This record gives sequence, structure tokens and C-alpha cells, in this order.
Amino acid sequence: MKHIVSFLVTILLSQYTVAQDKQLESFVQSYASENNFNGTVLVEKDSTILYHNSFGIADRRFNLPVNNETVYKVASITKAFTAVLILNLQQ
Repeated sequence: MKHIVSFLVTILLSQYTVAQDKQLESFVQSYASENNFNGTVLVEKDSTILYHNSFGIADRRFNLPVNNETVYKVASITKAFTAVLILNLQQ
């Protein structure tokens, strides 16, 4: 009986996750198209990738599209993000 209940709960949760994924995908797709977004979006929860997709052009000189393996040159901008995250952890 426990196995049947576990199976049913797993089925229900997977349906809920699929619905969330579709909603997330729809939201990101509409944002990217409306705002001419160039980049990669990765949404992860509990070490599970919920969404991973890339949009736009990586190199305009050669008209190369962005893909999920595109390497971005972010330079020093990550220092500000790191500082904010550390201060949030402190609080």
C-alpha cells in the first residue's frame, strides 16, 4: 500500500512540476522576445535544472547565435554581485 501511495504522490508532483516548467518557459520566452534579450537563462532548484535556454546573438560580426555553452566575458561586474550576496548572508 505504501508503494502505491508513493507512486501516486510522485505522479502528482511530476505533473505539478511540468506545469510550473511550462509557465516558467512561457514567461522567459515572452520576456526575451519583448526585450530583445541576449544571454542565457538557467533556473535551478535543489540541484535540478528546471529551465536552461539561450537567446540572441553571441557575436554580431559573424552572426553567431548564443547557445547553452557560450562563454561570457563578465569582467569585474561579478564583484558587486558577490558583495551583495555576502552581505545578505551576514544578515
